[in-house]
Amino acid sequence: MDVTKSKMRKGITLVEVMLAVLVFVVAVLGTSYAFAFGRGEIKRQEQQRIAVLLAGQGLDELKATEYDEIKQGETIKAVTLSEQDNGLTYFRTIQVADEEDESFKTVTATVRWGLTGVEHSLALTTIIAP
Repeated sequence: MDVTKSKMRKGITLVEVMLAVLVFVVAVLGTSYAFAFGRGEIKRQEQQRIAVLLAGQGLDELKATEYDEIKQGETIKAVTLSEQDNGLTYFRTIQVADEEDESFKTVTATVRWGLTGVEHSLALTTIIAP
């Protein structure tokens, strides 16, 4: 009888197998969630990088313009850039404001983008002097 009990204890019980599978599934789900979250963050950062480039490009174009040709409150250009892969559209507007002493102008480039229900925006401001 001792031999039979000893042989039975050498195996793995169903409960031990189920616990091992549960631990493995939790680990795999946690890892896959981390990867999915990371990919979403990478995509968001890429969208923000494009917005910064568009805003900077708008400010650079305005800086290349003669100072006297830049009018207060003027929206210089509204640019729409569509990404084919995810359907995002970027809108860029540029606002010019004269300062009180009119010795310089404050220029703000704002870029908006996003999908339905979730919109992001980014603004860059600079000062242009004659």
